[in-house]
Amino acid sequence: NTHYASVDGVLFNYTKDTLIQYPIGNTRTSYTIPNSATTIGSLAFVGCSGLTSVTIPNSVTTIEEQAFYNCSSLKELDLRSFDTAKVKMTDGMFQKRIRAHQVIKIIVALRSRRQHGPPLQDS
Repeated sequence: NTHYASVDGVLFNYTKDTLIQYPIGNTRTSYTIPNSATTIGSLAFVGCSGLTSVTIPNSVTTIEEQAFYNCSSLKELDLRSFDTAKVKMTDGMFQKRIRAHQVIKIIVALRSRRQHGPPLQDS
């Protein structure tokens, strides 16, 4: 296939720099995005109800709109190796489909967005 690639069952574009779709039925509870990825596509993790933790590497520079839409069990985004100052994150990356009682722990590196500008606020 000259358009798509699969990495551990996850759909990427052919060059493996854009995560297109994490499989909805996957039973893993945690996932580490590979270092080849620079973009997490729109709706990439839509409906991944069993996923509780995602580790995002420093290579990622764009998180598109609704990337984590309806991820009802997501509790942790690990951004420790992620430079939040250089990343374009859309305000709607969760699109208000996170349950009111659901708390997501975002683990960041010492160099946070607060040091480089206003904190990210979800719409």
